[in-house]
Amino acid sequence: MKRPIQLYLCTNSAFTVRICQLALAGLLPCRVLRNAEAADVLKLSACADGILLDCSGFSREELDAILDRADRHCRIALLMDPAEKEARAREFCGQTAGQTAEGHGNPASGGREIGRRGSTRCCLNILAPTAELRAELESLFGSGGDAPDVRTPERQAAADTMTPEDMQMPEDMQEFHRAGRNSTRGVRARIMPSDPFTRYKRQSFMDRVKLIAQSKADILLLGESGAGKSWLAEKIYCYSGRRGNFLSESLANIAPALFESELFGTAAGAYTDAVSKMGLLEATGDGTLFLDEIGELPLSLQSKLFSVLDRRTFRRMGSLKEQPFEGRLIFATNRNLEEAVREKSFREELWSRISMVTIRVPPLREHPCDIPVLAARFAEDEGKELSEDAIETLCGYRYPGNIRELKNIVRRSCLLSRNSILESKDIDFTGSL
Repeated sequence: MKRPIQLYLCTNSAFTVRICQLALAGLLPCRVLRNAEAADVLKLSACADGILLDCSGFSREELDAILDRADRHCRIALLMDPAEKEARAREFCGQTAGQTAEGHGNPASGGREIGRRGSTRCCLNILAPTAELRAELESLFGSGGDAPDVRTPERQAAADTMTPEDMQMPEDMQEFHRAGRNSTRGVRARIMPSDPFTRYKRQSFMDRVKLIAQSKADILLLGESGAGKSWLAEKIYCYSGRRGNFLSESLANIAPALFESELFGTAAGAYTDAVSKMGLLEATGDGTLFLDEIGELPLSLQSKLFSVLDRRTFRRMGSLKEQPFEGRLIFATNRNLEEAVREKSFREELWSRISMVTIRVPPLREHPCDIPVLAARFAEDEGKELSEDAIETLCGYRYPGNIRELKNIVRRSCLLSRNSILESKDIDFTGSL
């Protein structure tokens, strides 16, 4: 006898929910239980056919208790990111993440058998490409929404105690599931939240950014090239409500001999043929000046920048008049400045001054659920759309160049295709003609 399968996702992370939505679209309906504790998971195991358990919300002791005491008829998959995988593999198997236990686990997706607690207990890499994670989930829980009815009277009684709220699928997940089941195309990013950072790692990232933006503090943005530091700097300016200008400059593009005149400006007669010129600090007013590549600033010029931060005043070249600087400075770099301080290539006093408020901008591989909405937005800028196949192809790439590389790939693919809706075959990762 067959019946609809009952699959639960236990998590407090919108990031994990969206990843599972992508992986399970068209395969299985999945109910979400938020703020679940170990006792809740054990209760679910008595009636559910499968549980996707977000490891980040549980200690090792709690996971041990769940895996040891869960009903043997319930398949449990632990969801984790690669940063956790090595530690979890040691905890549960006494192995490294590169080893698998007695023939179980899919190396492609990071699947790992965890000990001898049952053939259906495994670890899954939540950041694996969507297609690989989907294949792993299908092998664990099947597809089509049906499961053998193996309920004992005890399991049936446990199911009868579940409340309607426990059994209800969220509306956004219902929409995603219906779209995936009814069609393999046109699952648009419209059902994904539009802000690319609000779902990152369960933290209210943009709420913290907005709070920082309301202050007067200078800010340091750390992150890989192409991760979105310039975008975030402009967002901070918008959230701050400052009336002055938003100016952006890469310090790597300013010749050392021109640094002072570009930043501070020049007074007439400061040197031969010098004319009065406004610098970046003066032009900013009470707005925001974004200085990218702060790690490339020569050591000899770092003291001049430190004096501005320390006194909040500056002087034009060739002038004795002190002018106040009332704006905010936002710095960005992809270098490890702490290591640069140890190597004496970056001044410690400047580092301590600019790092008081530091925001780490995550690389795209750490929030892959944003790839569909970002890709759809970039395609829309070119007047085109992306099919579900194209989005899935884009989600399977690692993007060492981060959001900038994703944008270039989508734009190039749009330019080289005559189709109004891009298919998987239209996605051009190479850039060669």
